[in-house]
Amino acid sequence: MNIKTLYPIAAACLLAIAGCSPIPRATSVDQTAQIKLQSAQHWGVIADHLAGQIMTNAKLSSQPVYIEQTKNNSVFSKVFGQQVSSALVKRGAMVMTSSTTPLSMELDVQIVRHPGDRDSGSNFEATSKVGFLWALMEFGDEVSSVAEGFALSVIPVTAAYDIGKMLPTKTNTEVVVTTRIVDGFQIRFSETHSYYVPDLAMRHYKESAIVNMTDKDSSGVNK
Repeated sequence: MNIKTLYPIAAACLLAIAGCSPIPRATSVDQTAQIKLQSAQHWGVIADHLAGQIMTNAKLSSQPVYIEQTKNNSVFSKVFGQQVSSALVKRGAMVMTSSTTPLSMELDVQIVRHPGDRDSGSNFEATSKVGFLWALMEFGDEVSSVAEGFALSVIPVTAAYDIGKMLPTKTNTEVVVTTRIVDGFQIRFSETHSYYVPDLAMRHYKESAIVNMTDKDSSGVNK
């Protein structure tokens, strides 16, 4: 079979992968990166950043503050509250053990679960690069048939690579962490940040539990 007879088939396959739709094309906001929390050490990093933000406020850093017990009884909430306390003390803040001080800090954690079919944001980078290589071969003056056939045969492989690259690191779970410092009925400080978390780690953010380093419980059942 002439190798050029496979060109329409290859083009049809790529179009099928890319997909066509009669409805208006969806666009994304200008968001290029978002932190993904994958360890307790990562929690400590954002706790330290938060403490730094608080201590830059002269009116807050000069007053004692009490960290309220979080209403979200999760592993993350408990550990994160302790990490924030340690980071504040390290920076010279006056963290109190009782609520006698006017300032109190509140931590709120919400879990956001997205549908599994949401956009991945992939642009088929590897496929486009190999396709460009094939185009150079097609229109070049001195190209061997072996090299041309190799380039065309690699395109489906790289397309599969691009598709596979979307799936393993993709997560459909986010946590939204809000930190507020309240003085009576007045909010003196408030920050809300969103973070990606692995889907299997969601239990660390929604309920109190022993932190397991595997995806199975003692009975071998997937959680």
